[in-house]
Amino acid sequence: KGKSVYDRDEKLKKGGCLMMNKKQCDFFEEVSRRPGSYRTYEELASLLHVSTRSIRNYCAVLSDYAAETGAGVILNLQPSGLIFVGSREQIQCIQSGIRGGGFYSYRLSQKERILAVTLLLLSSEEPVTVTQICERLYVSRATVLSDMEHTREFFRQFAVPMHSTRGYRLEISESQRRDIALTAAFPYLDGWGALGDRTGIMGNLLTDIFQLSTLVEPVIRILQEAENQYGISISDRTFKQAVFTVCLISRRLLDGHILEQYSAGRTLASNSSVQRITRSILLALESQLNLHASEAEAAYLAQRLYDCRFDRPRDFEDSIDIHLYLEIHRFLSDVGKELQCCFTEDQRLLIMLTRHIQGIQSHSAPTGDLLDFEQALVSENRGYYDAIMHHIGRIEDFLGHKCSHSEICSILLHVISAVERQNRTEFRPRVCVVCHIGIGTAYYLADRLKETFNLEISNVTSIHRLNEVLEKGDSDLLVSTVPLKMESDRYVRVSPNLGDPDILAIQAALAQLRKVRRAQRKPRQRPAAAHTLSSLIQPEHIVLNVPCTDWQDALRICGTPLLADGAIVPEYIDAIIRSVQSNGPYFVFAPHVALAHAAPTDGVKKFCCSIYRPETPVVFRHPTNDPVALLVLVGITDVKAQIDRISALMNMLANNAILSRILAAHDTDEITAIFSENGITSKED
Repeated sequence: KGKSVYDRDEKLKKGGCLMMNKKQCDFFEEVSRRPGSYRTYEELASLLHVSTRSIRNYCAVLSDYAAETGAGVILNLQPSGLIFVGSREQIQCIQSGIRGGGFYSYRLSQKERILAVTLLLLSSEEPVTVTQICERLYVSRATVLSDMEHTREFFRQFAVPMHSTRGYRLEISESQRRDIALTAAFPYLDGWGALGDRTGIMGNLLTDIFQLSTLVEPVIRILQEAENQYGISISDRTFKQAVFTVCLISRRLLDGHILEQYSAGRTLASNSSVQRITRSILLALESQLNLHASEAEAAYLAQRLYDCRFDRPRDFEDSIDIHLYLEIHRFLSDVGKELQCCFTEDQRLLIMLTRHIQGIQSHSAPTGDLLDFEQALVSENRGYYDAIMHHIGRIEDFLGHKCSHSEICSILLHVISAVERQNRTEFRPRVCVVCHIGIGTAYYLADRLKETFNLEISNVTSIHRLNEVLEKGDSDLLVSTVPLKMESDRYVRVSPNLGDPDILAIQAALAQLRKVRRAQRKPRQRPAAAHTLSSLIQPEHIVLNVPCTDWQDALRICGTPLLADGAIVPEYIDAIIRSVQSNGPYFVFAPHVALAHAAPTDGVKKFCCSIYRPETPVVFRHPTNDPVALLVLVGITDVKAQIDRISALMNMLANNAILSRILAAHDTDEITAIFSENGITSKED
């Protein structure tokens, strides 16, 4: 039995092929997205949360891997840093090697091994032995035994015991089994190639362990038909979640694992739309897969589809990811300050960028044609790009991974578009047309300019009257059909018929004008936020020094004052807990601080906020910001109207000095005073 346990490292060593683990792949993704840029080892170590020694090791591994895959030399190594010198073709060669090498060319990290073991336990009704895990994952017995302690800790957060008699077995209900499987799998669905996109190692494991290969295609067809029938509009990421959910439930039912009872929450029960969608999907599953579902199964599927937002389009406030919207609001505020623009009042930009980032997939690989376009885009808009790169960490922290170069360029396009919209409303360049051929030709050219560009024609003149026009000083740019004796940035020479090269030259000149105008003007001051409700922080909504058993208990304690006040319903707290289980503790947005929330339609009656300072800090399993010493629970009814107060609240709680005062406060009055000092008051201004 011992000889049947393969050590993958040894197997690879004997086979003579190199491999890259997840950290090394992350390193490659990071350095390749900024070709030609000098990166210090310290900078890269900080970005990837490793030592500089590890970065140097990654350089050696990546160089060897590039040589073996035929990519050639891609790194210019220097004493203190490196420059990525690989071409587009070399990047694609290495990406193909990583994606196409299969299981044996990618070494699972401990986190991935724990996920694989978790899924194996959830998929089996019988005990799973160490030998079975070793043979499935090609790791040593010692590695498995070490990982099992972490796996046991993972299940402990769901209050699920893991027994280890004659193998490992879970003491778990069917609904718990499904819920935890979905919670564990959702973060890895980017690499689940159900939609014909890139398939990663973990994506293959998800399909293989749960035996979903025969279910994916029919389920996709069924959900696409539901999308068309009910006018559903969701991102690819959310659609994948719905597909995986329906596939998993279908597999459990086909294998005879049936829910005996399940009751939907009050908020869901009142949602007739998702009920109709669920019934339609179940009818299609019955017809195409010969699958029969009870009322309990129908209620469970409806709840999961509701959690995936697989529903009719609702108002923006109901469907948007509130926390992501808040993070983008803060991101655009920072970028806007650097560019001397005001983006946070541009609702179109906020909504479009939020919906775009909701669909971002980790480590996306751009195509060659797109890469050429991106390089030109960055080159022509370096100032915008640099401002985005200075603050993109806020978005990346929320997503939990680095944005690819393609995704950053997509964000750049949104920002450029917003700037152009502002320019059209705030600044229309005044152009003087100069033509020596004849006044009719000059007016023809002026009309062409007005049709083609967003500008004003200040004057139409001939050369002999040009000085007279210039003395007025009412023109930002001259467009002339003849060469002029002045600095080239003051005028553009064109042909009278305004050909394509002329249009490009004028576009460049107008862009430079707007850039100079933005640099000269002072940043716009945002108007003070209107307080739409009479209260936010009230002493009776603050709970201090009460013990709790775990993070779920902490959320319930924090929400108790709001329940008593009628500001939320119990299902709202349930929705927050489900959100954490499905998406992780993303709202632990700063060290030791959490801002818990769900969607307004999950049970918010009025704009509200409660604060809980537990007796002992609570572990939410956030990778960097645990433990939580201050939990804030908010109920939002109108995102656009209330965004400023929530954003101000987040900024305040992220301030270490203010947070220290709150954590040291003796009573609720002292805490409300701290909030009042910083503009978060309990009285309407």
